[in-house]
Amino acid sequence: MQKQPGFDQRDLAGMLNNLALLYAKQGRLNEAEQLYLKSLAMVEKALGPAHFDVATSLNNLAGLYCKHGSYAKAELLSRRSAAILQATVENARPEVATALANLGTLLVDLGHYEDGEQLLRQSLELRERLMGAHDLSLATSLNNLAGVYRKRGRYLAAEPLYLRALGIWETNHGQNHPDVAVALNNLGVVLYEQARYAEAERVFQWAFGIRKSALGPLHPAVAECLNNLAALYQVQKRYNEAGRMYRRIASNL
Repeated sequence: MQKQPGFDQRDLAGMLNNLALLYAKQGRLNEAEQLYLKSLAMVEKALGPAHFDVATSLNNLAGLYCKHGSYAKAELLSRRSAAILQATVENARPEVATALANLGTLLVDLGHYEDGEQLLRQSLELRERLMGAHDLSLATSLNNLAGVYRKRGRYLAAEPLYLRALGIWETNHGQNHPDVAVALNNLGVVLYEQARYAEAERVFQWAFGIRKSALGPLHPAVAECLNNLAALYQVQKRYNEAGRMYRRIASNL
């Protein structure tokens, strides 16, 4: 008898996963957890415990546990997912790079900086190998890894990564895109934390100009730039200028 068209276990698992994602965004965390668990069980049964889709399901569930505050569960699932993904790196697809980046970010959020950094580096190297040196996803990887270096006080390692990300975003989007302002703002923070105040001020002002023009003067990202400038002026004892920045933020609330 010819098989009737329909959904297999993998399709159903994907639907459950998507519904769980929707519930998680709505704050319905318990319902999302039950669907993620059901989806994980189905995909493991259909594809085996070491498949890429299993790693993705584990990663999604780990992210939900982070929202729950169940960090031990999140870490356990993250490490299991990472082990599956790392076994596929040699013959990987671009989706593996994304999953490695998500896991790396999660482990950093859990305070496991070295393990998270390792996964973010793997994601970066994989994206560069698969997609080239000017792909937008590579800029995201560079920005994320630089963020880890900055958190750990490794400013000299962070700075060139932010500059590379900036160059990629400028090449793809032009000089006045909000993504360019993201890289500039992050670069400004690195310069500020090294007490390179004149350079930091120029970069913060540049980011502010882009965001104000692209997003409007009331956008929270514009307030972030103003706050960074205020902190910069304050540490230099330029109190009148700092006060002016803070008043601009307050007037927009």
